Amino acid sequence: MSEAKSKFKFACTKCGACCDGRGPVPLSLQDIELWASKQIIRNMFPYIKIRKSDAGLGLVLNMLGEAAPPKDGEKKAGEEDADDGIGGDVVPKGKCPMFNKEGKTCLIYPNRPAYCRAFPLGYEDGSYVVEMDTCPGLGSTEEMDKDLLRQMRDDAKRVFDDGHQLGLVLPVLQAIIMNAMQEASMRAMAKMKPEDLKRMEEIMQKMAEDKEKK
Repeated sequence: MSEAKSKFKFACTKCGACCDGRGPVPLSLQDIELWASKQIIRNMFPYIKIRKSDAGLGLVLNMLGEAAPPKDGEKKAGEEDADDGIGGDVVPKGKCPMFNKEGKTCLIYPNRPAYCRAFPLGYEDGSYVVEMDTCPGLGSTEEMDKDLLRQMRDDAKRVFDDGHQLGLVLPVLQAIIMNAMQEASMRAMAKMKPEDLKRMEEIMQKMAEDKEKK
């Protein structure tokens, strides 16, 4: 990551490098609001995780891959909120769950996170930065559209500003997500056969017994 030059020029080449083999995508309040308004928020729940950093708690779009094991004496990411629906391990690097690797396309491109809209432009503590120096779209010979550059700057700053606000609203988001997951579970259970329900109850009872033994 480096400071953005005064003459920032960028044109996306649709190479997919920013969607594959990368870290979790920081989410903004606007992203959550947008997905809720488009009624796709439930589809995103499995990939939304809590990440703890020096700046506090935040939400990220998790990658598909293997989570890094916690250090000695360190809790797993989200372990303190293991039952809130958005806990779990945060994958340090992997493929974005919304990225179609074969076609090199984003499954939610019109509704992609603000971080992705701004990429590779980022914002930190009053300065714009380049998130990925090796992005092939940097240094384009084409003149950047002023409106596009302004929008990228706005999105980059929004991600930074919202990162400080999300920690305050996370308890509310957790309650909303839990409620939505419970509704989805009830609908799924209503469609299950009696024998499948009985099997699920036996599995849950076994899990509860195992947890009590620990």
